[in-house]
Amino acid sequence: MCQRILLCQKRQFQTMSRTQNQSHATRFYDGQALQERHPDLSEPFHGDVVKDEIAIAFGRRHVHKLVELVSLPKEDLTPEKRATALRYLLGVLTNQESKAEAIGTNVAAPLVVHITDDSDDVRRIACEVMASLATSRDGRTSLIAADAVTATAMKMLKDRNPEVRGAACSFLAAFSSAHDGARHVLEAADGSVFEKIVKLLDDDATPTSAKTSACETLGGCTLTDEGVHAGLEARLPKALLRVLDREEARMSSELRTQVARVLKNLCQVEIGRTQCLVAGAVKAMAPLLRNTDADVRLQASGCLQAIALERDAKMPVCEAARVNLVMLLRDPVVGVVQNAVAAIRASSDLPDARRKFFPMLAPKDKDHVFPNHHTWSRDLRGPLF
Repeated sequence: MCQRILLCQKRQFQTMSRTQNQSHATRFYDGQALQERHPDLSEPFHGDVVKDEIAIAFGRRHVHKLVELVSLPKEDLTPEKRATALRYLLGVLTNQESKAEAIGTNVAAPLVVHITDDSDDVRRIACEVMASLATSRDGRTSLIAADAVTATAMKMLKDRNPEVRGAACSFLAAFSSAHDGARHVLEAADGSVFEKIVKLLDDDATPTSAKTSACETLGGCTLTDEGVHAGLEARLPKALLRVLDREEARMSSELRTQVARVLKNLCQVEIGRTQCLVAGAVKAMAPLLRNTDADVRLQASGCLQAIALERDAKMPVCEAARVNLVMLLRDPVVGVVQNAVAAIRASSDLPDARRKFFPMLAPKDKDHVFPNHHTWSRDLRGPLF
C-alpha cells in the first residue's frame, strides 16, 4: 500500500515538472515574439554625462552633480545657467547631510570665485549658499580655508547692487553667530571688517535689511573683549547712534534691537561705557524702553543697566529714563524687569538719584528693588516719602 502511494506521488511530481518546463518555454517564446513584433526603436543611452546640463541628479549624486556644475569655468556656463545651478544647490542644502557632502567636495572654493562674477544674481546667490554653509562648523572651516570672509569684506560690502550687499551682510551675520566665526571675522581683511561695516551703515543706499544683518554681525563679534575693543577703535557708538537717528530705524524694530544689542555689548567695559555716554547712548535708549517690541525693550534696558555702572552715567540714566524704568517693573518679560531693577539699583548708588527713584515706586516694588530700604535714613528716601 505504501509503495503504491509513493509511486503515485512520483508520477504526479514528474507530470508537474514537465508542465513547468513547458510553461517556461512558452513564456520565453511569448516574450521573444513580443520583442520581435514591437522592437525598441529608442536611441541608445548616452554614455557620457552632459556636464553643463542644469539638473538635479538622482540619489546621492544630486549634491556632487551641482558642485561639479558650479565648479565649471565661467566660459562653460552662461550667467543664467550659473545662477540656476547655484539656486538648485542652495535648495538642496536644507540638511546637515547635504551640507556635509557639499563641504567634502570643496564647494567653498568655487563659491568664492562666483562672488566676483559679473552677474548680480550669481554674486547674490553665491553669498546665500555661503551663509547656509556657515551654520556648520565644518562649513566655516572650509570657508576660512577659501578666504571667503576676507573676499566678502573687501569686495561685497561695497557692491554696486544693494541686494548683493544685503546677501553679503547675511553671510557675515551667519558666520559670526558662532564664537569661532566671530573670531575669524575680527581677524579677516587685516582687521578692517568693522571699518567697512561702518561705511556700509553710513551709506543711505544700503537697504535696511542689510544694515540689520551688519549690526547682527557686530553683535556677534562684540561678545568678546577683543571684539569690544575693535568696535571702540572703529567708533561704533557714534556710527550706531547715527543709524538710530534715521527714519529707517524708526520703521524697523529688528534694526533697533540689533543696534541696542551692540551698544549693550560695548558697555561691558569701562571705556565702552564712557564712549557710549559721550556719544549720547542714554538719551537714545530711554525712548526705546516704551517700544511695543519686547526684544527692543530687552536690549535697550540691558544697555542702560550696563552703562549705569559708570559713575558719570548714573545721574543721566536717572534723569532720562527714570519714568520708563519704573514702568518696566510691570513688564511681562522677566528679562526686561531684571534689567530695569539692575539699572535702578545702579543709578541709585548716588543719593540724589535714589531720592528721585524711591518715591516713584509702589510699596512692593520698594521691597523688591531696595530690600534694605527700611534701614535708610529719612533723607535718602526722597521728599515724598
